[in-house]
Amino acid sequence: MQLTNRILTELRENTALRLKVALTMGVGEDAVKAAIRFKRKSLTQIAVIKVLMKETGLPESEIVEVQPVN
Repeated sequence: MQLTNRILTELRENTALRLKVALTMGVGEDAVKAAIRFKRKSLTQIAVIKVLMKETGLPESEIVEVQPVN
C-alpha cells in the first residue's frame, strides 16, 4: 500500500498539510519530506491516512493504492 501520486503532490506543495502529517507521525517536516521522496510506507499509517482524509476531503480510495504482490 502506498499513497497516490495526487496525495504525494499535495504533500509536496502544501506546507500546512505536511506539518500536520509530521505532527501526527511525531517527526519533523524534513522527515516527512524524505518519506515523500522515497515513498516510504510510514506515510500509510492509519493515523496519517485519517489526517489526509480529514484535511483533503478525499476518500481513502483516492489517498492510498494497493500495490500488487510480486
